[in-house]
This record gives sequence, C-alpha cells and structure tokens, in this order.
Amino acid sequence: MGQNCEGLCLEADELMERGRILEDQGDLEAALILVQAACAKSRAAMDAPYNNPGNISLAQMKHNSCVVGLRSLQRKMSGDKGKHKFWFFEV
Repeated sequence: MGQNCEGLCLEADELMERGRILEDQGDLEAALILVQAACAKSRAAMDAPYNNPGNISLAQMKHNSCVVGLRSLQRKMSGDKGKHKFWFFEV
C-alpha cells in the first residue's frame, strides 16, 4: 500500500530541512540530492491515493516550494565557477 499524502509531505519537509543544513555547511552536492528527493516525495504526495482537495492543495504548495528551493540551489551551484559539474534536470 502506498504512503499517504500527509506522511509524504512530512518526509519532504524533513528532506528539505536536512538539505538546508548541508547547504549551510557548504556541501552543495549532498544538499542537491536531498532537495531532489524532497521534490519527488512532494510529487508523490500529489498522486497519493484517497486524497481530498485540501491534501492535494497542500501537496502542490509543498512541491512548488521544493522546486523553488531546487532552482535556488542549482543557481548557487552554477555560480560556483565550475567547481560542481552536474547536468540539471527539471522536476
């Protein structure tokens, strides 16, 4: 059985927070991995079974927040003078 929307949103929050901590510590690569995982969790929350309109709205806002964080981190990494060489993909 799949996870519920609220649980997935909580996991996304935890991943985003851990990503922020790593970003603050300067570990941008690890932060990127966690933020991408948060995007995936919040996307899964939108597709979770038995969602009501309120949960779907919450999951959409969570996903938008994760994508904004991901794009911000990507911009920060691309401005790092080539130190971090990644292919960035839209979520």
